Amino acid sequence: MALDFVSGFIVSSLLQELVERVRASVADTISLACSWNVKEELKDLEASYINVLSMLHNVDGWDLITSQPHQNWLGDVWRVCYKINDFTQLLRVEILDKIEDASFVTSLWTRWGVCRRQRDLQNELNRVISFATQYRNARHLSLLCQNISLPIWKHIEKCEGLRTILSLHERTLVGEISDRLFLKLQSLRVLHLRGTDITELPETIGTWKHLRFLDVSRTRIEELPSSIVDLHGLQVLKLDHCELLLPLPKGIENLTQLLHLEVDVEVLKSMPPRIGNLINLHTLPAFFVRRKDGYRITELKGMKYLQGSICLAQLQNIEDEAEAREAMLSNKPFLKRVELKWDRKSHDQSLAERILTSLKPHENLEELQVTGYDGAQFPGWLSNAECKLSSIQLLKCHRCRILPALGQLQHLVALHIEGMQRVEYVNHQFSGSGLGAGFPALELLKFKDMTSLTQWEGLQDTQMPRLRDLVIEGCSQLIALPSLNLLTSLVKLEVSRCPALQALPEQGLPFSLKELIIQRSDSLKQCCLPECQGTDWEKIRAVPEVIIDGVQMPTSAQEG
Repeated sequence: MALDFVSGFIVSSLLQELVERVRASVADTISLACSWNVKEELKDLEASYINVLSMLHNVDGWDLITSQPHQNWLGDVWRVCYKINDFTQLLRVEILDKIEDASFVTSLWTRWGVCRRQRDLQNELNRVISFATQYRNARHLSLLCQNISLPIWKHIEKCEGLRTILSLHERTLVGEISDRLFLKLQSLRVLHLRGTDITELPETIGTWKHLRFLDVSRTRIEELPSSIVDLHGLQVLKLDHCELLLPLPKGIENLTQLLHLEVDVEVLKSMPPRIGNLINLHTLPAFFVRRKDGYRITELKGMKYLQGSICLAQLQNIEDEAEAREAMLSNKPFLKRVELKWDRKSHDQSLAERILTSLKPHENLEELQVTGYDGAQFPGWLSNAECKLSSIQLLKCHRCRILPALGQLQHLVALHIEGMQRVEYVNHQFSGSGLGAGFPALELLKFKDMTSLTQWEGLQDTQMPRLRDLVIEGCSQLIALPSLNLLTSLVKLEVSRCPALQALPEQGLPFSLKELIIQRSDSLKQCCLPECQGTDWEKIRAVPEVIIDGVQMPTSAQEG
């Protein structure tokens, strides 16, 4: 149905306006020849025609039109425009060459058949316009131009049965949309103005009782009108990448039919109260916990249809484990990614541990990020062998001393551990125990800013059989690496900001390694440089690509 507009509404609005302007220009040629100011009027006529063509060229998306009648119609439009061009060029030659001839006016119409050609052009234009006006009853409108001028909006206002306005071109200039448009188009279901220059919506948007879909994402809009809460049938509200957006208006909880609420977590620092009333909600990117009724984490209790990703922030405001349990994360099977975020330190370490234990997600969860957790250890559900997590990020959990036995997770593909400053050792406990332990599916492992980590040991030949990428960054006390030669699938190894690391493992590196990057790790660097006769050069010379502090080293693999 959107293509009906491509070949319909742009036809009946933009092009109809342009064709009307061309028809008026053609009619003006009759009086042009009799004018005392012929040169100036001819110049204006040609400028008008050039403007018409430039506007036509400015419309993107003609290639989307597949209907044969519409393609034929567009061909007629272009053909008429070029005929007008020929016509005006003819007038220029005749008028400017013979302007002093007293009999010029009469002879021009006789010798060149200007009257006949002008009449034929008007007939063609009438036929083109007749085809276009049938779209006055258009239901679906797609904006393909980069600039929607005020006259076009006036045409749009006349289509009172319109159901859809869809902007298909980012950075479209729509200007200020008048209250009149919102009062006229009472049947509108979809308004999509993503990426346009709109900065505000009028209060009259609250009169669109049938509106189901509103997208003003990637715009400079600062505030939604308070009347937005009167759109009780609204199902989709998209506000992502609205960098200037203020908090959502109060009363948003009245939009009980809302299915998708898309906003940026970084921009929106709080949520309206009683968001839990939106029990049909499928998309809620973030929830900010506060110690106040209407803002507690218990608002999530009845939102069993949540799907996709959600960030639960300011978890330090949860009063006890009972309140955390009432959020019923374990009853939300459609969530694929959850971020649990503490924004400041808790005074009660054991409380943080009990809260995280009570926030156990549904077993279908695929990705988990824990940020700022203040407990000394992680709950058992995180390292349960039946857990289906494929990606885990543990960030800035400063009080943790022991890593959980994540090696027992059969589906874990990516693991990122960062800022756990009290962990001193990584040993066999990290890989877990029992059948299937040892990170059977892990492909990416990253340790970052583990400032107390001194040694990683206990790696066995049955562990991490699929590991391809290993990153060790900012581990300033690390003095030794495990037997990396046992990682038979390792393709890329990156060591950065590890000044205490003296050498690569004695057993060398795996034959599978294709890329080695060493950054800002001076002791290790000296061991690996060929010109310094480093003790580790023989261990790396067969690696196809070796980069040390941004400089690619010539290796035997390259020479071969």
